[in-house]
Amino acid sequence: MAKTQGSVGCFGPVLGPQAAHFWRMQEMMLNEAEAFSAHWFQRRHQATRSALRAGAAFGGGDPLAGMKAITEWQAQSAQRLVEDAREYWEMVARCAGLAIREEIEATGDAAGQVVKTARGPASAHAVPV
Repeated sequence: MAKTQGSVGCFGPVLGPQAAHFWRMQEMMLNEAEAFSAHWFQRRHQATRSALRAGAAFGGGDPLAGMKAITEWQAQSAQRLVEDAREYWEMVARCAGLAIREEIEATGDAAGQVVKTARGPASAHAVPV
């Protein structure tokens, strides 16, 4: 976070840590979405290749082999959809966890900065009202 912290230092001692955590969380969520998308595209490529094989089997002159190929393609497609849903909900859960963790850490960092600032040299010379 130190690298990110320096780039958001213009936000001050209270908002700076929150901004740093926000951008770190953003980067991690983008990584999660990228991994999900890569797997999703792999499954779409598999679907295309298996559809082409099923089409070739169906056009081969043997109706029984064609029906079997189409049935297998449909079953594999259903499995891919289940995998899509499973990976999507796992990604959403990880992203929610990231958001919660970063918010908790940002709040703690901001509170620490407030305490540090309040105990700083300026507070020693403060006049009670």
